[in-house]
Amino acid sequence: MSRKKILFVLPFNPYPLTTGGSQAIFNGIDVVKDELEVYVTFEAAKADEDNMERFKSLMDDKVTVLPYFVPVPRATKRNLKQRFYQPLFKTEKKLRRLAGYDFTPVRIPHRAWLHEELLPKKLAFVKHVSNIVDEYNLDIVQCEMLCNVTMGLMLPDRVRKVFVHHELGWVVHELELLKQKGDPFEQKLYLDYYKMCEVALLNRYDDIITLSEIDSKKLKEAGVTSQIHTSLAVVNTSQKQRVTTKGWRLLSFVGPEYNLPNVDGLKWFFANVWDRLKGYDASYRMQVIGKWSDKTIAEVAGGKEDVEFLGYVDDLAGVLKDTIMVVPINIGSGIRMKILEAAALGVPFVTTSVGVEGIPARNGEDCFIADTPEAFADSVVKLRDEKLRKQFADNANRLVKEKYSFEALKNNRAKIYN
Repeated sequence: MSRKKILFVLPFNPYPLTTGGSQAIFNGIDVVKDELEVYVTFEAAKADEDNMERFKSLMDDKVTVLPYFVPVPRATKRNLKQRFYQPLFKTEKKLRRLAGYDFTPVRIPHRAWLHEELLPKKLAFVKHVSNIVDEYNLDIVQCEMLCNVTMGLMLPDRVRKVFVHHELGWVVHELELLKQKGDPFEQKLYLDYYKMCEVALLNRYDDIITLSEIDSKKLKEAGVTSQIHTSLAVVNTSQKQRVTTKGWRLLSFVGPEYNLPNVDGLKWFFANVWDRLKGYDASYRMQVIGKWSDKTIAEVAGGKEDVEFLGYVDDLAGVLKDTIMVVPINIGSGIRMKILEAAALGVPFVTTSVGVEGIPARNGEDCFIADTPEAFADSVVKLRDEKLRKQFADNANRLVKEKYSFEALKNNRAKIYN
């Protein structure tokens, strides 16, 4: 019996595995490469070719990668608008401002959502995907992440259309709006419109896969009528990956700056929690793992002492040894891979309710869950107790082995595709 053919339409090349999203996508492909005939496509540049080869080798060359190389725009002379009108417009704005009129444009985030996330993909990429579907006679096309959700409008009806929802857009934006000033009526209008568009686009798919039971429930309540499946994310649960938990002075945060919840969470932590901890014990230190620009570091950390931004690290287990992980996330949906990584490695952690949403971790048994600055700081301080750190590490590690193992995901996805 021939194997089913599946095409993964991705937002990017999943290698290197520097983010939780990359890891979730990589694992989702890895668990089916032996059961299905797998094809992968995404927009890429020529500079990505080495990473593509590395990705294929990690998949034991069982995956066919068919990237769409984005054309490099030609260098052109500055046109009339650039040479004449733009400088003139800037001069006019300066004169008006001196006269008492401020015409500085204000970016309204909830308007930008619709343009950045829910507009159709570029026609050239859509045609590229369509050609792959025809040439390889595919059975299933699986699109991942919101930036690819509009592909459901353009895929032929003869293929099974699947969408993997890593993070519910309207849920994230609703939490984001709570932190912003603005006209509540306008904000609600745009949020309701965004939610309506997201639900309508999801209903163009035959099946939706979420990474948590909570997200599945929210989709059903919002009016998604496609078949909804819950498929938990996975992490490396190998026993040899366990690290030691002897230290308490060094705190760790894992996540890059391109993800808004990470920036918001660290700002909240440094503005509300860090000084409380340093006031309790000046020996506390902090390390942030992931790519951050100097500008954002200055905005987030504000010159805080004893805080180091390490960038991307190859050996995460080595860096997290003898640390306490903090997950001060207040915006988001889906699953926080950083929590699963901490649990798999045996790193005790403190998180918020939003940070741990979708993960059945118990407050006071597997971790501490705290939503106020006072409670968050107190929870970190309580983990000075080595016995408690070991209890959290053991319990959380047991949890991920039972629910988030590679074998569990493999069986789950096999049932969905069958």
